[in-house]
Amino acid sequence: MTARSLFRVLCAAGFGLSILVPASAIAETLPNPTGEIILTITGAMDAGNTPDGAVFDRALLETLGTASFETSTQWTEGVSEFKGISLHRLLAAIGADPSALQVIAINEYQVDVPASEAVDGGPILAWQQDGRLLSVREKGPLWLIYPYDMSAAYRTDQIYARSVWQVVKINLLP
Repeated sequence: MTARSLFRVLCAAGFGLSILVPASAIAETLPNPTGEIILTITGAMDAGNTPDGAVFDRALLETLGTASFETSTQWTEGVSEFKGISLHRLLAAIGADPSALQVIAINEYQVDVPASEAVDGGPILAWQQDGRLLSVREKGPLWLIYPYDMSAAYRTDQIYARSVWQVVKINLLP
């Protein structure tokens, strides 16, 4: 449940007085990015930094928390360590509760990812592989990657199709 559906209680200092204010009346914002924007998110969310949603540079994404795991992929050789932000953490940070995420790449490839896959220990938007930032040539700036070696459930054609590289935009679907 997001803050949109909750009420906040504000207490007046020293008076013990409580006032109920709808959460939508309290503006929550993310800081503005200072570097090159690598991700745009649109749709219903509680915290953004633009009128249409949120934009991020890598530094701003890093402030929200990082996750990493080691896995092999069908697109790379051997096992690599990937580092980025988990989808789970990203949705929590912006206060979003979508049914799905429409993930869009630079070349306009897009796929819908069920929000139920955004679990702790699940897929991440990786910006780094084996300690190196992912360039556009190397599937960056962001690669939606799953911990394939963790579970056979992550090694299906459907999951591989959702493993979008060169991610630049996410639309939150109701």
